[in-house]
Amino acid sequence: MMEFIFPDDQNFASCWSKFVSNNNQSTWAYLPKRIKFYKYYLKDKIKEDLSFIIVMGEKPICICLLFLECKDGMKSFTFANGYLKAPLFDDHLGYRAKKKVEKLCFSKINELAKVKKVSKVMLSFDPLSDQYSFNPLVIYGYLDSSIHTSVIDLEIPEEHIWSKIRKSYRSLINQGNKTFKIVIVDYANLDFDIFTMHRELHFKSAGLVTRSLKTWDIQFDMIKDDNACLIGLVFDSQFVAFSYFVHCNKKAYYGNSSDDPDCKFNIPFEHTITWSAIRYYKSRRFKKLETGLQQFGHQIFDHPTKKDLNISFFKRGFGGHIIPVHRGIKYFDKALMKTDLSKNMDKILKIIE
Repeated sequence: MMEFIFPDDQNFASCWSKFVSNNNQSTWAYLPKRIKFYKYYLKDKIKEDLSFIIVMGEKPICICLLFLECKDGMKSFTFANGYLKAPLFDDHLGYRAKKKVEKLCFSKINELAKVKKVSKVMLSFDPLSDQYSFNPLVIYGYLDSSIHTSVIDLEIPEEHIWSKIRKSYRSLINQGNKTFKIVIVDYANLDFDIFTMHRELHFKSAGLVTRSLKTWDIQFDMIKDDNACLIGLVFDSQFVAFSYFVHCNKKAYYGNSSDDPDCKFNIPFEHTITWSAIRYYKSRRFKKLETGLQQFGHQIFDHPTKKDLNISFFKRGFGGHIIPVHRGIKYFDKALMKTDLSKNMDKILKIIE
């Protein structure tokens, strides 16, 4: 018999951790400390945590993140008014069993949406989870709003990865390796002082304190737990740039970066750091490194800025495979659906005109 447990259950936290630990499809996005990070990061934007776990006996077989947000009087199951990570299912389930759990999960989301008078639900499957080769959300009444991302295969020889990198990047990486000292902070080489420099550079480059210190403490704890690493560049005994990566189950993701705006170089930092991350994770026998979303132009549910397009172009230069990110939006308010679709279509027509 399958049952649901929610965050107010005393066994919820341990049950969630057990699921993540026992399933190879789990990714960094479902780590308990990452979810804790989300909650501190979003502060009062989360009106209620309705996340749930489906258990069979004492075994968790599905986890589902579900944050209730409210903006301008409109309630939604979203993450910062964007996409929540979609449910994750036990990778040991057979086909028929998985379909049964899947239906139960999405039925519960619908039920909670109606109880809480939610206008829409936005979900996105983590591409590193390898759960589906198609978008299953369309089966459950979601409009397909899929996008793409770039993932580097770390299981092929290093020279093959290098050959796929944009030619101009290879020159910049070689220059960067000669110019900077590369420092990696991970679980085996902890250094809170260096991590603090990363945080301070982040604030300095942004020109303000972007988020609470608690979120940074959680990020450092994730390094301790071997769910993250920090890669820094040193020039003349001074750190000039950092990038933070998160990982789980031999799959890594580019997180955030910081650099010193007062240090001007003809060599960009991120090329050297990204190549260092590739080599680091490859040395640890990781399977994949996701470098980030790929946007090529305006779509019905995606309207990238020029900056977004430039970032996508930069990330494509590392030669990863471009794969789909299955996303979907389900509307429970037809008027809102009509308004959203109309606004999105107007944006595309304006671009064409």
